[in-house]
Amino acid sequence: MFMCQYTSFNESFFLHLNFYEVYSGFPAFYRLAFIAMAYTGLAIAVSVIPLPPLPIKRVATVASLTWIALTSLLILGDNSIRSLVSTSYKIYIEPRLEDAKSKVDYTALTKAGLKIPPKNAELYFKPKKNLVLIFMESMSAAYLNEDKLPGLMPATQKYLNNGLNFTQVTPALNAINTIAGTYSTLSGLPFFYLKAPSKFTMTDHRDINLSLPMILHRAGYEQVAMFGAAGQFANIAMLFKKNDYDRVMSKVVLSKLPGEKQYFYWGLHDFVVFRNALVQFKELAAKKKPFNLTIMTLGTHGGDGAPSGRYKPYKYISGNTLLDSVHETDYNLNCFIEALKKTPAWKDTVVWVVADHPIGYSIAEQYMTREEQNKMTCFCLNSGYQGKINIPANNLDLPPTILYTLGVKTNYTFPIGENLLKDPSPSRFKCLSTPSGIKMVKKYANAKQIIYPE
Repeated sequence: MFMCQYTSFNESFFLHLNFYEVYSGFPAFYRLAFIAMAYTGLAIAVSVIPLPPLPIKRVATVASLTWIALTSLLILGDNSIRSLVSTSYKIYIEPRLEDAKSKVDYTALTKAGLKIPPKNAELYFKPKKNLVLIFMESMSAAYLNEDKLPGLMPATQKYLNNGLNFTQVTPALNAINTIAGTYSTLSGLPFFYLKAPSKFTMTDHRDINLSLPMILHRAGYEQVAMFGAAGQFANIAMLFKKNDYDRVMSKVVLSKLPGEKQYFYWGLHDFVVFRNALVQFKELAAKKKPFNLTIMTLGTHGGDGAPSGRYKPYKYISGNTLLDSVHETDYNLNCFIEALKKTPAWKDTVVWVVADHPIGYSIAEQYMTREEQNKMTCFCLNSGYQGKINIPANNLDLPPTILYTLGVKTNYTFPIGENLLKDPSPSRFKCLSTPSGIKMVKKYANAKQIIYPE
């Protein structure tokens, strides 16, 4: 399945190794699952079925060589074994060989290109703006190509013209799935799979690396995360809890609330989440204190998508359920944002809509190039800024940029990304351009203590 998604075996296998992921993921990726099982079965068959006796020695030799070549191609063609060994080493052996308690040298970090934050983060003044942060599942900017997919996302097109449109956002290092993309957007650091999968989401040493929601927590924000999947979905609930969210409302919690419910294999359909998110928005606004309402969509996850059937399908290309799901997500987003605009709290609210990661394998691949697929939808509404930002960027730039649009000022410095509205340095990703730099970033991200500048 990894090979069919243009990758080799990697750490995300361990990340998704739980009953919920397998049970829910099979109907979403049944084509890939079938191909993977057929591939494995053929490899086993070729390996164990004996060749029939051949009367001619030369033919037997040619057949034997062909058998060996085919077996090697099937079993080793996607570097599966090498990737398995490499990945297992990185997760279970390498962290134990490194001394996690050793100090990270400040001089070496700055030479690698990281910006070291001050020891004690402070806020300069109390903010007034609320945040609605919407993570759009697998929402590549390729869906916004009106020449290839006219009218697919009319509401999003409208918001791109009325707000801040970040046109060149691509995934950060390792940010190719939900947990990694969300982590990078919240923390400003690349996601590294370390130690046991249950401990990967965040170091417990918060005096070193703060995240966007941790800073908002210190600023007095009440924070709620909402999504239609179960909390085990890529361990996303753990990520929010370890980043100072006050409440995490997943499928189990939302299923107990009043109102119509509609489920599919991943969880609740997005219209249920957005309907309850509007209720939460009004309740939070009534408390007269700043808040962060984070929402994750789900309908466009998986290679085929999952339209609810409540809305008209995409009319220009019939029978493509993923495009129908994207079209429906756009409709749900429009209903939600337009409802927010009618509330008194809208004037004090900034809305950010970002893809958690670009799309991978899908039934809509023929309508987009690989370059288009790799760009992520990202825009901001009601911030007081408008226009296109064409600066090459990734998830790591979003935390400082989001804080800036909220008016939250702090002396904390995100180690890599920079505010996209304040002329970011073109060389800010230098530390991620070499293997040695990546190793240094990894060490920094998981250090228990570092030497701060005097």
